[in-house]
Amino acid sequence: MPDYRPASQPLARALPDEARGFGKPVLLINGDTHSWASDRPLTSTAWLSFYDIGSPVVNLSRVTVLGGTSEWTKFGIVPGADVFSGSRVA
Repeated sequence: MPDYRPASQPLARALPDEARGFGKPVLLINGDTHSWASDRPLTSTAWLSFYDIGSPVVNLSRVTVLGGTSEWTKFGIVPGADVFSGSRVA
């Protein structure tokens, strides 16, 4: 697998700083990986280590939407601990 780190390193390093500075929930939406996912990527030690990010970013959530399918993702805002919700819709 090719190492995409050089191309994505500037964004991967800017996201934690910006999210921490904002201080409120941040939602990152990306797509076209043909695999739906919802997670907090910058709390994983694997991602923190891969991008050499010092400490977890707990206010950054990510939803990866499907590409090239008839499914879509419905987003909502829910007051409370997890502000954002995302669900797959066939």
